Amino acid sequence: ALRLLPVLLAPERREVEARLNRLAEGIAPRTHGETAQALMELGALVCRPGAQAKCLLCPLKGACQAFKSGQVENIPRPKARSEALKVTSLALVYRDKKGSILLRKIPSGKRLAGQWEIPLWELPSSETLAGVSSRFEVAQRPVKHLITKYVYSVHRVEAGTWTGEIPEEHVFWNPEQTPPGTITTLTRKILLI
Repeated sequence: ALRLLPVLLAPERREVEARLNRLAEGIAPRTHGETAQALMELGALVCRPGAQAKCLLCPLKGACQAFKSGQVENIPRPKARSEALKVTSLALVYRDKKGSILLRKIPSGKRLAGQWEIPLWELPSSETLAGVSSRFEVAQRPVKHLITKYVYSVHRVEAGTWTGEIPEEHVFWNPEQTPPGTITTLTRKILLI
C-alpha cells in the first residue's frame, strides 16, 4: 500500500516514481516521455488534491491505494507554506528628451541577470507611499507580481526627464522599437499601465 507521505522528499519521490514506472509498464507500452506526459495530464485534470479529485473518472482507480482506502483527501498531504513576503517598490520611469524610457541591465549574480528592467526602488519601511506621492506622480493602482515567496506591489512613478550621464549597463529605449534584449515580465507589466 502507498504510504501517506508528502512526495516532496527525494526518497518518497523515488518510491512513487518506481511504483508509477511499474504501473506504466503494465498498462502503457509507450515511451517513458509519453507515459510521463499522460500521468501529468491525469494529475492535472483528474487526480486533483483533496475534494477536487475526480476519482470516478480515473482509469487507474482500480490500482489506486488512496481510492481503495478512502484516503484521497489526505494525499498528497499539503506542504506547509511559508507566509508570503510583501514588498512595495517603485518603478522609476525616467525618459530622455525624445520620450524613450531608461532601462537597466540586471547585473550578473542577480536573479534574471542579463535581462532589462525599469529601475526599481524598494520602498523602505520608514517611507510611505503618500510621502512619495507628494514628490512624484505615482500610479495609485500597483502592478502585482509574484516571484516564489515574494508578493511585489509595484507602483509606477513618472520620475521625469533624465538629464545626467547614462550609467553603465543602462540604455534609453523607445517601446515602439526592438528592445535591447529580453525585457523582464515585471517591466512589461509596468509599461502596460
